[in-house]
Amino acid sequence: MAKKLTAAIAMVELCVKRGLSPSDGSVSSTMDRMKRRSFLVTGATALTVTPDATSAKPKKNLLMHVGGDYHSVAGPGITSTENLDFNLRYGVKHLTVQLSGILNLDELMRMREACEARGVTLEAIRMDSEYITLPKGADRARALEMILGNIEKAGKAGVKVLTYHWTVIPIRRNRQTAGRGNHVCRFQAGGGLAATACRQIGARNGR
Repeated sequence: MAKKLTAAIAMVELCVKRGLSPSDGSVSSTMDRMKRRSFLVTGATALTVTPDATSAKPKKNLLMHVGGDYHSVAGPGITSTENLDFNLRYGVKHLTVQLSGILNLDELMRMREACEARGVTLEAIRMDSEYITLPKGADRARALEMILGNIEKAGKAGVKVLTYHWTVIPIRRNRQTAGRGNHVCRFQAGGGLAATACRQIGARNGR
């Protein structure tokens, strides 16, 4: 379509320059071959063509992205090859790690390098929050001094986000309630991950 339109425009411009009419013998045969009806339809269509919406590149979302954290870890550690590859399979390229106490800068750098080797960003650290409830005094001062040092180390390691989780009332779970089939569900922690273990109550042993 574009080639036909370009040829038609070039022919009209040539006629104008030479003072000829498209119906003159010198150009009529060429115009006839182009089929005037096809020429008019092609020109009208070209004037109404709009940019293809599918050709426009979608805008990249710079405000939000998917992240993984310490609640679900594959392999021996959150920055292990197993866990990084596990997250990458689901398109997760940003991680939040949970660390307590005085942070070790060398350890942070090793974690960052392990992430970068797989194209993952060590984005955030979940830090201690117990200092919030400490009364004023030496213990609180030491805790705040530790946090200030951790913030500085995180900055040197390229970690841009520090978070903490704190609630006035702890999360409550029912540990010993019998349900269908004489099963009891109790909450227990193991391997750093929350797990729910169920055991059957035997009517005969009274458990």
